[in-house]
Amino acid sequence: METITRFVMQAQSDRFTITELCEQFGISRKTGYKHLERYATSGLKGLLERSHRPHHFPQLTDEVVEEQIQRGHVLRRDMLSC
Repeated sequence: METITRFVMQAQSDRFTITELCEQFGISRKTGYKHLERYATSGLKGLLERSHRPHHFPQLTDEVVEEQIQRGHVLRRDMLSC
């Protein structure tokens, strides 16, 4: 976050163009503008790293089905050990 904060603070100073700063920090202009937008909307909190974990799992197996599968495996394991 320290690097991103320095990028944003230097961009706010108007001493450099966004293109120059992006080259200096080794990021694309798209990423640079993303950081500036997040800072504009959320302040320093917006510059914190965000989770890449999806919010929704459309192919997640229902808990009831998982329990049935697990019970089936236990039953089968018990039957095989006899």
